[in-house]
Amino acid sequence: ARIHRRAERCGFVQAMVQGTLEASAYVGYLCALYPFYRCLEGLLDENRRHPALVLFDWGPLMRASRLATDLETLAPAPTPTPNSVSRAVARLERLGAGEPATLLGHAYARYLGDLHGGRILGSLADRHFGFARHGLTFHQFDADPAKLAGRFRHALDRARIFPPEADAIVREAIASFQFALELFEEHR
Repeated sequence: ARIHRRAERCGFVQAMVQGTLEASAYVGYLCALYPFYRCLEGLLDENRRHPALVLFDWGPLMRASRLATDLETLAPAPTPTPNSVSRAVARLERLGAGEPATLLGHAYARYLGDLHGGRILGSLADRHFGFARHGLTFHQFDADPAKLAGRFRHALDRARIFPPEADAIVREAIASFQFALELFEEHR
C-alpha cells in the first residue's frame, strides 16, 4: 500500500495532473512500457496452463498490441530500451522459466493499475496532449474496467496458489510497483 501511494504521488504523476509534463516524456514512458508488456504477456501465454494461472482470462487485459499500434503513431522510430526495462524484462524471463505463478504479482500491479490509475493517466494525456484524436487505445478496454478488475480479483481468489508462492507473488507485485516508480522517475 505504501509503495502504491508513492507511485500516485511521484513527480511524473503530479506533472501529468498539473499539465506540466512534456508530451515527449509521456511518449518515452509508453515506449519503455512496450518491451515489458510484450514479455509479460508472452510469458502469461506460455504458462497459461500453470495451475496458478489457468483461471485467468488474459485476453481483455492485454496491452502490448494496443501499445504497439499506438507507438506506430506516436514514436514511429525505434527508441533505446532503458536499463530499468531491460532489468525488469530479464526478471520476468527468470520468473517465467522457474516460478510462473509469481508472474501474477506483475500482472496484478500492471493490469489493475491500468484499469484504475492508468485510465486516469490516459484521460490526462488526452486532455494535455490531444492523443485521442490520433485513435490511441492503450488506456482503453473493450469491456467495463470495473468488471474486468472484478473478474481478475475473483480468479486470483480462486487460483491454486500455495503459501510460499503467495509470498513470492506479493514480493513480485512490490517489485512491479518499484519498476513503475523507476519508469516514472526516468520520464519526468
